[in-house]
Amino acid sequence: MEKFDFIIIGGGSAAVSAALKAGEFGARIALVEAGDVGGTCANISCVPTKNLLRDGEVVHMAKQKNLRSIKGAQSVSLNFAQAVQEAGEVVEVLRQQKYDGRLRGLRRFFQFHGRAVFTGSHQIEVNGVELFGTKFLIATGSSTSIPEISGLKKAGYLTHAEIMGLTDAPSSLIIIGAGPLGLEFAQMFVHFGTRVRVIQRGPRILPRVEPEIAEAAAGFLEEDGIVIHTDEAVLSVDRADGDRIVTVKTIGLEQKYRAQEVMMAVGRVPNTAGLGLEEIGVKVDKRGAIIVNDEFATSLPHIYAAGDVCGEPMLASVAIMEGRVAAGNAMGGERRQIDYDAIPSCTFTHPEVAQVGLTESAAVERGHQVEARTLSFGQVPRAQILRDTRGLIKMVAEKATGRILGCAIVSPHAGDLINEAGIVIKCKMSVDEMRDAVHAYPTLSEALVMVADEFARPQAAPAPAKKKRKAA
Repeated sequence: MEKFDFIIIGGGSAAVSAALKAGEFGARIALVEAGDVGGTCANISCVPTKNLLRDGEVVHMAKQKNLRSIKGAQSVSLNFAQAVQEAGEVVEVLRQQKYDGRLRGLRRFFQFHGRAVFTGSHQIEVNGVELFGTKFLIATGSSTSIPEISGLKKAGYLTHAEIMGLTDAPSSLIIIGAGPLGLEFAQMFVHFGTRVRVIQRGPRILPRVEPEIAEAAAGFLEEDGIVIHTDEAVLSVDRADGDRIVTVKTIGLEQKYRAQEVMMAVGRVPNTAGLGLEEIGVKVDKRGAIIVNDEFATSLPHIYAAGDVCGEPMLASVAIMEGRVAAGNAMGGERRQIDYDAIPSCTFTHPEVAQVGLTESAAVERGHQVEARTLSFGQVPRAQILRDTRGLIKMVAEKATGRILGCAIVSPHAGDLINEAGIVIKCKMSVDEMRDAVHAYPTLSEALVMVADEFARPQAAPAPAKKKRKAA
């Protein structure tokens, strides 16, 4: 039986980050992965989809009527199969640079291909081979959640993994779920010429994002041609004449929608089944997520877990940090924790939707007395220069101190802008300090200064509630 100081189960962002950190302590490391190193984000989701989103964005922007000085733009077209191939090429380069190449540089590192099962609290089996570990990290990631819907399996559906394997864009597509993944694919395909319909069970898209920002994002997506339905529960999926028929319930009535393909994007579930966790006493919650303490130790103190397998927030950036911190705690006794309030997230639609810190409602729930301000990007000089003023920024601050607690943005490059807001929150800066921060002119990041400046003015009366949009 081979013995290791640290055995990592999984090969995604958290696992690779943990291996690199454990290598700093001279540990003898084993990494067990059944698929490609890099995990879902690098190989299937984040990297390739962002490539395709960019391709669609370029084609879409070239055809915009407000760019009257550019001639011949209407003839721009996109080769979907070629775009998928080029996205795959980028994936391969990044896998070698960021994952395989860096792991090969570790001195006492060994990799095993296969699925691991715990046969004891310090032993796992991989393809019939027994490995002993002094300490472990479980970083097996997550998979697409598939709800129980009548007829769904028989009718057939796509996940983001299967969609990335298509050679042609479907003529029409129904996406069930209006979170970041569903909306990114919706816009990607509508820019490729697909008729796209999004069905959301809840009252709005992006339910974890500030409502004003989510509402604005929904309007921009609808302007692109995406049909969005909210407050609709999917009852069944059937197949007829090669198409899928989706039956939904809304306001007591049933409605049927037809499309060539159906994509499931209702969330993800941790990959813990089949690991033998129950047999050795590692506790999981009702969704199968491994329960860890603030230092990422499980109910067995020599076994740690990090990344999507621990549940929300399921972000590659979070997984990287959790893997690094967990390995440092396990192998170096560092006892570090993570401040999740300062971690930004982004939905890479165009315009992008990004958020960091507490929403206004979450801040109130925690007992803060807060005030909030919003600013339209129509007031930002750089947005006017770019001839794209679609955007809104909201900032939440503690009323007594002015300390910034949260920020949410929908705008071009919001994912880049939100990182500054994350640092501001991490450093516990106030709106007055934000106002005094000089920014290059003209840049989109001036929006952060401008919205902070709004706190010096009386808060405007809330706008009247908008009527629910009626999708076609």
